[in-house]
Amino acid sequence: MASTLKLGNGNWGVKEDSLLAYSDKNNNFLPLPFDFSRASSATVVNKAGLIETVQSGEPRIDFKDNTKGALLLEPQSTNLIQYSEDFSDSSWNAVTDVIIDKGYLAPDGSMNATKVTVSGVNPKVALLSGNGSKSIYARTVSGTGTAYFAGQNGVEVISNVTEQWQRFEVNNSPLDNFYAVDFRGASTLTEVIIWGAQRETLPYPTSYIPTQGSASTRIAETCNNSGSAQDFNSEEGVLFAEISALANDLTRRIITITDGTLNNIVKLEYKNVSNQIEAVLYNGTTQCLILHTLSDETEFNKIAFKYKQNDFSLFINGVRVGTDINGVVFAPNTLNNLSFYQGNSNNLYGKVKCVAVFKEALTDAELECLTTI
Repeated sequence: MASTLKLGNGNWGVKEDSLLAYSDKNNNFLPLPFDFSRASSATVVNKAGLIETVQSGEPRIDFKDNTKGALLLEPQSTNLIQYSEDFSDSSWNAVTDVIIDKGYLAPDGSMNATKVTVSGVNPKVALLSGNGSKSIYARTVSGTGTAYFAGQNGVEVISNVTEQWQRFEVNNSPLDNFYAVDFRGASTLTEVIIWGAQRETLPYPTSYIPTQGSASTRIAETCNNSGSAQDFNSEEGVLFAEISALANDLTRRIITITDGTLNNIVKLEYKNVSNQIEAVLYNGTTQCLILHTLSDETEFNKIAFKYKQNDFSLFINGVRVGTDINGVVFAPNTLNNLSFYQGNSNNLYGKVKCVAVFKEALTDAELECLTTI
């Protein structure tokens, strides 16, 4: 089951503005880079478990809860909080009955985290502005306990806090305040350490965007245009991906093999229907369309789409979930391009552990093995 073009699976070749694929045949990186673009810096969790900033145009390999790493692709987003790490600044305009003590070890390895200690009956650190998606990192000084983070006492979720850094998130909140920490109500703690407050207009939180005096924006990422006709078999093959969506946000997110146009396409697509994945072959008309509902599109799934004349199938996590025995494929040497979008839109925003292209239609036993978790 040697693939002709493969990305990831713990084997990453990253350089400015490109991401290299490799071949299973010799385990060497190929002169077939994906064109990568992001016109801003961005943060990612590195192999040491620290949040680090990478520069404009550098692909991000995220190692959060994953020793092999995954390519992280995100849309544009802005952190609207002016001071994401300085909770003593006057922009935090609803700070009451707490002591602010700066200079603690933060998730990025700096000494920019802040200890907040209860000192009265109305203890909180908040902004009187803050609807949207909210997130903040927090840990206890020692032991475990509960408090409200990003959300308000009694209104949004109370969180269990430990001595390990966690990111606490509130999705798409309609409330007009942002609570970095709120000790009131059901809270059991009297002190915590916090860092990295973020408020976004997206319906879900994205990777941390640091700010120091004004809102800051991370530009959207694209990763496309790898391969040539010799890397694909237009008459039969398999498109494999181990991927997760950033959110179940009812938007279309697509991986394609094409001829560089919208006329000839093999694709895997997260649909604008909750947790639905679609495999399609289109060559002027739709020859194959297989739909399947995932248990959770935000979790990693191993997905393989086999295409061959009158022989199509979709395997997910070791199980064949759909077949089609009627359909015409492409003329020889039609396909020449692997991309994380379709026609400059519907970019795949998510995490990519591995993508691979096979030049032959694998057997059911091989596809089951390939997609087994």
